[in-house]
Amino acid sequence: MARASNHSKRSSSASAKKDSKPGVRKSSRRCAPPQRFKPSGYADVPSQVDEMVHLLAIEAARKCELPMDNSAIAELEKALEPAMQAFYSAACGAALKAGRNEVTDDDFETVLKMYQKSRKK
Repeated sequence: MARASNHSKRSSSASAKKDSKPGVRKSSRRCAPPQRFKPSGYADVPSQVDEMVHLLAIEAARKCELPMDNSAIAELEKALEPAMQAFYSAACGAALKAGRNEVTDDDFETVLKMYQKSRKK
């Protein structure tokens, strides 16, 4: 029994010595934001589009009057992806209607104007 008490005295004094050492430990690793991982992401969505959705969500969070958690930004991204897909599909339809196979800025403007008109009604 005496042995156990001696051991506990040694371990507590050892931990006290560790706590009393001053100094701040710095990591030598490169500081960079972590790469985002979305397990529910679609394989057919280009990474540039994924990054654009992420940047839009962050910008919307900055403009919000209330602070937003990272999980809220992730949910906003999930909501933006189908909206952007629908917007791009409509722009593709406008390009095909105009007799072109490639989408231009004019097609996006046409879709945006149609959306704004429908919102005013």
